[in-house]
Amino acid sequence: MGSSFSIMTKEELVCGAKELSQKAPEPFSDCVKLYFYARYLVSVFEARNFQLPIQVWNEYRNALDHFMRYMTTVQSIDEDLNSPQVKAMRGHLQRAVLDISKFICHCNADKIVEFLAGNDVQVLALVDNGNFLTEAKRLEKKAESDFIEAKVEDKILGDDRGHNEQVVEKYLSAVYSYEDACLFLENKQNDIVNAYQRHGSLLNKGKNLSRKEQIFIALAIGFVFYVLGNLLPFNGDSTKPQGVVQPQGVVTAQ
Repeated sequence: MGSSFSIMTKEELVCGAKELSQKAPEPFSDCVKLYFYARYLVSVFEARNFQLPIQVWNEYRNALDHFMRYMTTVQSIDEDLNSPQVKAMRGHLQRAVLDISKFICHCNADKIVEFLAGNDVQVLALVDNGNFLTEAKRLEKKAESDFIEAKVEDKILGDDRGHNEQVVEKYLSAVYSYEDACLFLENKQNDIVNAYQRHGSLLNKGKNLSRKEQIFIALAIGFVFYVLGNLLPFNGDSTKPQGVVQPQGVVTAQ
């Protein structure tokens, strides 16, 4: 279904972003963390789709614009920890993370729907004795729930940096939930192929059995008619009782 994530869990991604952000000057620590998220997710999206969403590109461009304004106006980094330019840059990078997360979630959601709709449910029910289909539906439902929760929180973004960071992590949770669902389907491809082969074999066996049953019934009926027509006694005059001798004439006394 596409290139797998090289960073396998959300926790691993968050940890890597935090480690890198600690190396940056304080005004830029949040920006570095957000750019780490955005850069990684964009690289995955580009590898899979060979394109970069224009919305994300615009957020990158706007963030860079505010960074350049900051660098050409501030006298000292330590003198301007709450610069409006840094705040604006942080906002654009945050929006870039949310936008690319939404793109990935929508793409993976479509892949799951297409996969389930494009396969015979009766065949999928043969995989893992029916557990595969149950688990696939569970993972899809969890991803959808995580995505909805993130989008609800998205509506109340504001100046609270702590709350905004929570919103970003909710989107990351949704991204990885959809990724887990797609990876689960991808890892079951061989089992699904085998299930199609088993399903086809069962259908052919059923068809062959039906033909044999039809031939058997025809032969049985023919045999019954043969017995009735050739082995049972038949009398042409059905009005005469069997075993009675008719008198040939009457003898009179002289």
